[in-house]
Amino acid sequence: MNIKENLLDLNDRGIFPGPSEQRDQFLKRASAAKEVTAQENLNVTQEIFSASPDWVNIHFKKKGLLPWEGAATWIEENLEGIRSASIQIKSSFVTRLYPQAEVIAHEMVHAMRLMFEEDRFEEILAFRTSKSRFRRYFGPLFTRPSETKGFVIGMLCIWLSYWIECIFDFSLGAKYLLWSPMLFLGWGIWRLVHSQKVFSLALNHLEKVTKKPGKSLAVALRLTDREIKQFANSSPEEMLIFAEKEREDSLRWAQLFLAYFD
Repeated sequence: MNIKENLLDLNDRGIFPGPSEQRDQFLKRASAAKEVTAQENLNVTQEIFSASPDWVNIHFKKKGLLPWEGAATWIEENLEGIRSASIQIKSSFVTRLYPQAEVIAHEMVHAMRLMFEEDRFEEILAFRTSKSRFRRYFGPLFTRPSETKGFVIGMLCIWLSYWIECIFDFSLGAKYLLWSPMLFLGWGIWRLVHSQKVFSLALNHLEKVTKKPGKSLAVALRLTDREIKQFANSSPEEMLIFAEKEREDSLRWAQLFLAYFD
């Protein structure tokens, strides 16, 4: 198999270089990615992102997840610096609200982007696996787990303090903070609306330059935050010039160009 065919095959399996990943490290990671997942768990990502990440293990267990977490993607790195990803799903009230295929596909997005340290658009990409228009738009309100954790713990502490005040009739100042989480939510919604607008513009522009229709999400999955923002403000001509230039020095862009632009 030549390098072109190999890159296309890896792309189909959702294996693509990270923005700063060296060529030899990528090839080692790719060679270590063995098939472990049944195709029935990959249909959603294949349809939306043109990728079947059969190398991502799926575990069904509760241990290690916070009470409000229904699933998580775990990234591990061996002594050689090669990363791998696995998905953990627990049976809970949260996961029973959504189809299991959607939960798996959501986490698969994080797994495929294991070499990306980008958080502005990753949750937006992950929630594109949902069939619900509402979840697709408002699901990515929090962009990183620490935000969710901070919001939940902060809200619980404020309400706990408030009820302690009510029961024991003394003041901790909680009544002045009771609705402060709404300020954070308001800021989060403002940030989300802006990010969704940028993301949608980038998808619209990508649709005009990819060689096959309906592949803009597949390309976006493989882009950095900076590139998505840049493409939201670029003409088709500027995007093609950028892709042509980047493929000369970037293995990630060489793979992207072969799969979606060439």
